[in-house]
Amino acid sequence: MKDTREIAALRTMLKNVNVEHSAALKSKRSAEQLARLAELRRQRQVLMAHIAELRRNLRQDAGAATAAYGRRHRAPGPAVHTGVLAMMGDAVASATGTLQRYWAEWARGAPGRTHV
Repeated sequence: MKDTREIAALRTMLKNVNVEHSAALKSKRSAEQLARLAELRRQRQVLMAHIAELRRNLRQDAGAATAAYGRRHRAPGPAVHTGVLAMMGDAVASATGTLQRYWAEWARGAPGRTHV
């Protein structure tokens, strides 16, 4: 949870740096402006690298938690999945036939059913 708050704070900082960088690009370029642009680019790179590192850590932590959960709770076997897929196939076939009949009547301009 701490990492997500830190990422949010870093993203806010990055947004502010980007706004300042954008404004600096639009203004007249002097030697000090060029130095400031270089500093802003460096800040952007550091912030983005830090955000990427925190996200990578979050993904690794989530992966470890998922693996631990998977060891405790086994997924249903293939027989369960096959039964569910078979039921879904029957439902889709039934709905397809109904839709085709309604569409055929509508295409002919038949008065009849106006709703399902």
